[in-house]
Amino acid sequence: MPNLYSFLHHCDVGVLSSLSEAFSNALLEYAAAGVAAVATDVGGTKEVIEDAETGFIVPPRSPEQMAERICQLLQDEKLRKRLGENARRRAETRFAEEKILRQYSRLYLRLA
Repeated sequence: MPNLYSFLHHCDVGVLSSLSEAFSNALLEYAAAGVAAVATDVGGTKEVIEDAETGFIVPPRSPEQMAERICQLLQDEKLRKRLGENARRRAETRFAEEKILRQYSRLYLRLA
């Protein structure tokens, strides 16, 4: 199976239209690839996307708003690239593997 992450760099916009979600790995993968995303406000979306800074968040079951935000990003390359770069930096800062492993280690030590 090909590495799907390598294809993300070719995407202009990431989309997550879930009605229910815990924490979306897809949003994190979009961010790590520098792809601005439009996602519904479910589960952990706000942990990955800061609205209008790293992508856009819309209410669930709001296809018109979702479409408007997707079109906005597709039509404005400068905005799309800025949000994508912000998303990449946020992913590197908040979700770097080393940082997450340290957090798990502290949690396990506290629980032990």
